[in-house]
Amino acid sequence: MVLTNAQRQAQHRERQKERSSIMESLVLRTRKDIREWKRSVALVASGLMAIRTNNVDCSSEHTAMLKRMIDENLALVDHYDPDGLIADEDIEFGDVPPDLASSVWKGRPVSYAVDPEGRAHQLRLFESDSAAATEAAMTAGRLAGRVGDESWSIKPAIMTPSAAE
Repeated sequence: MVLTNAQRQAQHRERQKERSSIMESLVLRTRKDIREWKRSVALVASGLMAIRTNNVDCSSEHTAMLKRMIDENLALVDHYDPDGLIADEDIEFGDVPPDLASSVWKGRPVSYAVDPEGRAHQLRLFESDSAAATEAAMTAGRLAGRVGDESWSIKPAIMTPSAAE
C-alpha cells in the first residue's frame, strides 16, 4: 500500500508524540534516580552506609561510580530537558548535613528555605505536619512540606497556617 504525503506526515506526527511521552517518562525517572544516587553518596559520606564486597570495604569505589553516573545522567537530562520543563513538583535538596542524613525518610514533615538555584536547604525535620507548618509560618523565607518518595527531595504539600487563612 502506498501512502500519500499527508498520511506519511500524520504517521510521523503520531510517532513523535509517542517518542516525546516516552522521553518525558525517562527524564522524570532519571531525575528520581539521580536523587536516589545522591542520597547514597551522602549516606556513605556521613558514615551511615558502607558498601562491602567479600568483606572488603568498597564504599569509595561505589561513591566514585555513583558520582560519575550522576554527572552523566545530569548531562543527559540537561540535553533533553534544558529548560527543566519535564520535572515533577518536588524540590531537590541542595545540602543535607551529615547528622540529618539518617533522619530523612519518605513522608517526614520538614521545613526548609530555597537557595538561588531553587534547591531546598537549611532543613529542619519534624514529627508532625502542624509543627513544620507552624515553624515555617513563624520564620521569614521558610516553607513546609514532606520528604519525597525517593527520600532526597521535598513535596511542598503542607499549607502554612497564614496561607490557609
